[in-house]
Parts: sequence; structure tokens; C-alpha cells
Amino acid sequence: MAERLGSALQKLLHRFESGSDLQSIQNPSRLGGIFYFRFMTVYLKDFEQDVLGCVHGKSWKIMAEHCVQNPELIYYLVEFLVGKNERVARRSAEILRFVHDKNTFLIVPYIPRLISRLNAPAHDAIVRCIFRIFQNCRFTDEQTGAVLTLAFNYLQDESNPIAVRTFAMTTIYNISKKYPELYDELVAVISENLDQQSAGFQNRAMKIINRTWKF
Repeated sequence: MAERLGSALQKLLHRFESGSDLQSIQNPSRLGGIFYFRFMTVYLKDFEQDVLGCVHGKSWKIMAEHCVQNPELIYYLVEFLVGKNERVARRSAEILRFVHDKNTFLIVPYIPRLISRLNAPAHDAIVRCIFRIFQNCRFTDEQTGAVLTLAFNYLQDESNPIAVRTFAMTTIYNISKKYPELYDELVAVISENLDQQSAGFQNRAMKIINRTWKF
């Protein structure tokens, strides 16, 4: 799959290499004209189908490695994630979390798009993947406020899956290292009814309370 994608991309770039460059491919709206139309219809349709074909951890990792090697694809992966096709969005989210594991810095330009996705209704799997990424991210001051609001909301809503709440909790803890005044507020929130939470949530919460959690 990765080899076919790479070959398809190279062939397409070779066909239209006159007047284009890799930076333009990262944002095809800059290209205009027939190149833009043909690139979007010929290549991205195939790429979307390959993303849909990734249905388990092994295939997610393979696709993630391909995206790391071809970072221009991450732009489209994120666009799939925030798009209306839920199946494509879920697969894209799973792949993106592995991209992040392989190279955190490749995700940084897309943090605003991921924040915006959390501000709209989303499947639990998408939310889980985004907070899994966010728990190891560094944010600008402007992004920090938005992320904290979202993370506290997801953490305190006990109707959310444990994994979502756990990753949201860890995201806040990570941010509190830069803003220590947040720590006491986080501890107060997670200590409430802690004995009624799942074993996994309690384990992470106690490590955060005791400051023994390490990323």
C-alpha cells in the first residue's frame, strides 16, 4: 500500500512538475487551474480509499509511516479528519495519532484544526485520538486556553468514555507543568468521586496526584 501510494504520488508530480513544487502540493489551493483539479480528483480519491482500507493497528502504523515519509499528505489526512465522512475521519484520526508518535513536530501546524474539531460533535474515537495527541503537545498561549476549556469539559462529563477522560486529564496535567496554578484545580476535579471511577482512570489519576506520571 505505502509503495503504491508513493509511486502514484511520484508519477503525478512528474506529470505536472512544470511550475509546481512540494510546498505547493502541501496546499493545492495555491496551484489553481487544471493541476489543482486533476491532483484532487486523481490522487486524493485514491488516498482517501487507502485511508478507508486501514482498519486495524498494523495498517494504521504502515500508513502513518508513509505520511511521515511524505509529510505533504498530513494536510489531507487532517482535512479528512475534520470532514463530514465519519468513517474516513475515524480512520484518519487513528493514523494521525501514530504520525504524532513517530514525529510530534509534524502535527504542530495542524493543532488549530484539531482544536476546532473538538468544538463540534465528533465520534468518541476521533475525540480520543485527538486528546491522545494533545497529551504530549505544547501549545501557544492562545491555544492553551481553548484546549484547557475543552479538556476540563470532557474530563468532568462522566458520560464520556474512560479513555477520552483519561487523555483529557493527562492533557491538563501536561499543561500544568507550564502553568503550575492549574495543578490544584486539576487535582480537585479528579479527586471528586475518584473511588467510583474505573481502575484505569484511578491509576492514572493517582499518578498525577502524586506527580509520578511520566510521558
